[in-house]
Amino acid sequence: MEKTFNINRFGKYFLYDLKSRWSELGIFFLVFALFPFIFYLIYMIFATLGGGGLLELLYGGSVNGPSLAVRFAVFAVLTAVFVIVFPARAYGFITDKKAGSDWLMLPASRGEKFFSMMLICLVVIPVVYLLGYGLSDWLLCLMDKSCGDSIALTNVNKLTDDSFQLIGNGIPLLLAWMVEYVSVFLLGSLIFKKWKTGYTILALFAINAALTTFFAFAMSKLDFSSVGEYVMNWIKDHAMKLDLYANLWVDAGLLLFVVGCGIWSWFRLKNQQH
Repeated sequence: MEKTFNINRFGKYFLYDLKSRWSELGIFFLVFALFPFIFYLIYMIFATLGGGGLLELLYGGSVNGPSLAVRFAVFAVLTAVFVIVFPARAYGFITDKKAGSDWLMLPASRGEKFFSMMLICLVVIPVVYLLGYGLSDWLLCLMDKSCGDSIALTNVNKLTDDSFQLIGNGIPLLLAWMVEYVSVFLLGSLIFKKWKTGYTILALFAINAALTTFFAFAMSKLDFSSVGEYVMNWIKDHAMKLDLYANLWVDAGLLLFVVGCGIWSWFRLKNQQH
């Protein structure tokens, strides 16, 4: 197999990779994407059996479905779980001796396999998950009006302070957060052979503790009066462009983080042997 990147071969391999991930994770993905309906059934059962809901139904009343706030909280928790779990479920097999060897023998270069993996994990799956979950929640609200507005059609900016506005109703920010953490847990699934998700979480705690200690030590050596004066002067000089600089800083940090994890993942993939 030639090691150069071939666009036609990449396209064929990408479709094969996408079908393979679906055949292995289809049920797993559908449980998450259709979870609004699953949660609705669980919520209505407990709401009916508890709090006098059953008596209210017997006397001709009704039980309201989960509110927007409750469904939004469930969505946030479920999305976090999805981002943490699915990378290891999708590509954790690469470190397995038999399955990883079979994967290495597929007729595509490692570069093509790497870009297919990154495209599926960082773009395809997060976007399709959000579309699937949003559609499920919208259909649920369409069937039961007591649930209120759907998450997808809710203007998040109206729920926040007027001075703080989320671009694109917060969707770009959510996708950026998903891409950031998917890249971390995908890297962890390529580094650790067992307990991939658990070891990745422990590694993040350890890194966070080390960085916190380092920054605490560095801050203890700083002259806060001079630093504070410098910061205030800088803010005054750039007051008209603070939003621009803040966004550039966040975007640059996200880009460096994702690229760093991607490069590390590439070398793990390139040097993978069984």
